[in-house]
Amino acid sequence: MELTPTICTEAARISLHHKLPMADSIIYATAQSLYATVWTQGADFKDLSKVKFLPKLRP
Repeated sequence: MELTPTICTEAARISLHHKLPMADSIIYATAQSLYATVWTQGADFKDLSKVKFLPKLRP
């Protein structure tokens, strides 16, 4: 997937609005541009729409 100026701009907006690290914002903006769901164990994503958050299991 190409990192386009549109995705970069949206990632910056998401980063500021949700206080996400930029790398996470790029992942989220890319998924949003593809109408995809993000499946993750990253707690930064847990309250965002179109995210399936699976908490890490403790041994």
